[in-house]
Amino acid sequence: MPASHDRTPTPRVTRRRAETRRRLLSAASEMFVENGFGRTTVEDVCERAGYTRGAFYSNFGSLEEMLFTLYGDRSAAVVEAVANAVGAAVDSDDRTLDAVMDAVVGALPVSRDSHLLNLEFAIHALRHPDVAAALAEQRRQLREALVPVLRLGLQTVGIPFTDGSLDDLGRAVLATQEGMYLQELLEPLDRHLPSLRRQALTAVLVNAQA
Repeated sequence: MPASHDRTPTPRVTRRRAETRRRLLSAASEMFVENGFGRTTVEDVCERAGYTRGAFYSNFGSLEEMLFTLYGDRSAAVVEAVANAVGAAVDSDDRTLDAVMDAVVGALPVSRDSHLLNLEFAIHALRHPDVAAALAEQRRQLREALVPVLRLGLQTVGIPFTDGSLDDLGRAVLATQEGMYLQELLEPLDRHLPSLRRQALTAVLVNAQA
């Protein structure tokens, strides 16, 4: 009987590969934030992560692929944070709109690095139509993931809505959140802006049925 040549990765190899990807992505995120996507090279990422070009290309086809991966990971983290916040508010004794908004805003602190990374992605997409189309699809998936969270939140606080309006609502929520993030980052000494972000998001939700 011929010897078996099972090439299934062992758990140890899988863990090693996962750690390599994690370190490469972390290094890429740092470099994109520090230098901008357009000024970052594969060599920059490899040097920061402590890996060779071979390690890079065995995990990613390009820097652009890394950018998409980072955006997807951060989008998933946002959905998870909002879902957990809404779920906690629903399970509490205080199911008012104020309580839900406090939970949601508290779960989404302003992050300079995250916002810079999103801006780098947007700038790159605006210059390249094929990237813009791919980014639009990722943002559609993000809104789709937010739909059940928005539905639960609106049902909990008693705001009327239609299922057909939830995608538009998700778009409005994301646009408001991102716009207010930018203002807070540009004007860090204005202590009124965090509460204004909360008010703006609340206004968007209250008008969900419009």
